[in-house]
Amino acid sequence: MFFLGTLYSQTGQLKQAEATLKRCLEVFPNYIDADFQLAKVYTWEGKWDLATAIYEKYPDSRIFRLADSKDPKIFSFANIVDAANANDKAAIHLLNKAGEDLGKKIAFLVNLLNPQIVVIGGGVE
Repeated sequence: MFFLGTLYSQTGQLKQAEATLKRCLEVFPNYIDADFQLAKVYTWEGKWDLATAIYEKYPDSRIFRLADSKDPKIFSFANIVDAANANDKAAIHLLNKAGEDLGKKIAFLVNLLNPQIVVIGGGVE
């Protein structure tokens, strides 16, 4: 259900995304990915009160406080890392999810292109 809700949101079908993600959270109430995605959908729909209600489920989360600022520039990778270093569970979850997704993408490219070596570089801004 989560992936279907995410797909709906990525294709601009926000009402379907909202309904699917709500159903996902009824079945799996502690599924933080679904909470994140539903908060994004609410934000895109301009339903700030509903997005804020989700953020308030995680009162100790610096990430949700940053997201609540409505300024996308504040919501940076460096801020997520800082929050994770401060033991913010939502930030740690985001970094784990990002690492998992990056690993899947690299594995796909390795299988597709069969390179001799994979080098990841760059800085954190």
